[in-house]
Amino acid sequence: TLFPYTMLFRSTLTYNRGQKIGDDIRVVNDYCAPFVLLDGATIRHLKVKGEIYTFHKYAAGIASLVNCSQAATVISDCHVSSPLYGASSLSADACFGGIVANVLPTSTVDIEITDCTFSGRILGTVTNSSGMVGMTNRAIQFESCIFDPQELTSEDGSPATFVRMASGVTCTFDECYYTKPYGTVQGSIVLLRNGIGAFGMLAMIYLTLPPLLSLLLLLD
Repeated sequence: TLFPYTMLFRSTLTYNRGQKIGDDIRVVNDYCAPFVLLDGATIRHLKVKGEIYTFHKYAAGIASLVNCSQAATVISDCHVSSPLYGASSLSADACFGGIVANVLPTSTVDIEITDCTFSGRILGTVTNSSGMVGMTNRAIQFESCIFDPQELTSEDGSPATFVRMASGVTCTFDECYYTKPYGTVQGSIVLLRNGIGAFGMLAMIYLTLPPLLSLLLLLD
């Protein structure tokens, strides 16, 4: 549990959890993510790679759970390329997320996710997952984020491109894009050509919707 705390990484974390032997997936428990719980934490400049195999819930590229009890949790300039593979033996919502699995209903402060990308895979038959945040019970401000999955085979339940939202919760998407839709569409579709982000990878957006914006980008 981190509260309140700022972590500046400027590095790559290789996180491997579980293993797949034939059709058998082995992992010890829920919460397969580099951080189990963030509370009022700020995480910046982190790349995550590796592989996550689990038949349990709340797998994510950065954090399994977020609980903003007194201060906002901020995840900024973080980039996940890990594949998340879940088995069908889950008895309830798997709630996988490329960045965060679940923002808890006890959160009283909003969350910020900015300049982040997910370019991994979401595989298997896990239910009710999303591209960035598996489920949130609190408003999230997404800004300049890209969902660019290499592969999606897990579309059971009610997935969403960026985030599944509890009843009455509203999230905002400012300059957020996806290359492949995942369940409920959020953000704008885009095709990427080698890119640049805050981590030294610049994403050159050369085609996006609506058509007028596409024309302006091409002529620039």
